[in-house]
Amino acid sequence: MSQPKKCSHDVDCEDLRQRFEQLRLKEELFKIMAESSVDWDVWYAIDGQSIYITPSCLGVTGYPREFFYKDPDFITSIVHPDDLEIFQEHRRLHYVKATGPAEVTFRILYKNGEVRWIWHQCQAVYSSDGTWMGRRTTNRDVTALKQAEEQLQRLSTTDPLTGAYNRRMFMDLLARELQRAGRYGEPFSLLMFDIDHFKMVNDQYGHDAGDRVLQEVVRLSMETIRQADTLARWGGEEFMVLLPRTDGDMAYTMGERLRKSIATHAFVDADQLTVSVGVTSLNQVDTMDALLKRVDEALYSAKESGRNLVVRG
Repeated sequence: MSQPKKCSHDVDCEDLRQRFEQLRLKEELFKIMAESSVDWDVWYAIDGQSIYITPSCLGVTGYPREFFYKDPDFITSIVHPDDLEIFQEHRRLHYVKATGPAEVTFRILYKNGEVRWIWHQCQAVYSSDGTWMGRRTTNRDVTALKQAEEQLQRLSTTDPLTGAYNRRMFMDLLARELQRAGRYGEPFSLLMFDIDHFKMVNDQYGHDAGDRVLQEVVRLSMETIRQADTLARWGGEEFMVLLPRTDGDMAYTMGERLRKSIATHAFVDADQLTVSVGVTSLNQVDTMDALLKRVDEALYSAKESGRNLVVRG
């Protein structure tokens, strides 16, 4: 029987050739998979230099991979300034030898200035014998997911017609403000206002016009109240305003300002409109129910007293 041909050092040439072929096929398969990935993956050596970067970084960031090969820290130049501290803290804690998978989500500035959300994961990489070989990071554009989450959040917390907070969200914010006021002893106040004779607007001009009036009232109110204040649609044509760090006198002044703003506005879809406003402020023994009852009674008194008035309760 003939013996297989031997290479030098008694190595089977056919076996060697097959091993090289298997290695080449694995490398080719890896390249195909990596080059077609939509995720922006980076493999770092133990000295922090980039060994391999998928070309998808161009689609994720707007910059070709040559930028990242040249400067391993280039990513920090495109991280959104408000998220840079979060990202750097993540790297400080996890870009080390012994860490397992770690995740962080942050924003970057795409090459054209557009803000994009990135889900980032990093993990140390070891060989089969336990030798540390560096680390791998995966970056995924999750902007569409974030936008969907934000839209869902808006739908769950705001009134779909006017964009003001809904009643449920207002109650949550009021509960937090009540806790904060109890902890720090700071005042806050509530305004509750109602559009006078709003039913006549719907009857005379139609419900579409009534909807536009509600939207206009919210716009005027947002322009009148302060940035720290919270406006919510309480129901129908009733609205509530939370005024943090505001005593009774300041709240009354705000109520008058709001009343005048609406009374002097020329509405496109209705004649001149007015609002009645109830005002109340926190006292030391107040509960949430007591506050809401008192401001509701103040609003009722304003309407009973002739409307287009501000009444303190």
